[in-house]
Amino acid sequence: MLTLSLLSPILANAGLPMVMVFLPPAWFALVPIIVIESAWGAWRLKLPVGRALAAQSVANCVSTLIGIPVTWLALVLIEFVLLEGAVRVVPESLLSALTPIVGAAWLGPGAEEKLWMTALAITVLTAAFYLMSVSIEGFIIARFFRDVPRKLIRSWSFKANAISYALLLALILLAWSMPHISERVFAPIQS
Repeated sequence: MLTLSLLSPILANAGLPMVMVFLPPAWFALVPIIVIESAWGAWRLKLPVGRALAAQSVANCVSTLIGIPVTWLALVLIEFVLLEGAVRVVPESLLSALTPIVGAAWLGPGAEEKLWMTALAITVLTAAFYLMSVSIEGFIIARFFRDVPRKLIRSWSFKANAISYALLLALILLAWSMPHISERVFAPIQS
């Protein structure tokens, strides 16, 4: 039989998994992002709106629902390996400055109280997720438009994702800076 002491929590603060900051706004903005990226392809490349919408719907669902979590997990694993070794050889002041960059996926305990650290980690993750999205979405979109040159598909994915990730970064930073408002907005998708 378990004693009461075994049931009480032992760890006080395990830090902040930044995917929990990133995913709710990404899910919230998924439909507008699909529309923006579809419109970009239809307008700039003169592609059929329906096919562009279908391609972007599949591409964005895959990159948001699978790509972001898998990329985040890979970054966490890299972070733990790099920071574990760095703790022994890198001066603490330098390590503290590098943590939101190398450790952007999972900030250590107390980091959420440092505005600059969380904002930098969000920005680093946005760049990593952007690169993943460009790759995955470009690959998927190319399957929908086999007759369109790869160079144009890459350009579409690169530019459309630049627009939507700028929007997403602004949304995340805005929601994060106004917690009382954002908690109510994101409550339905966090339950």
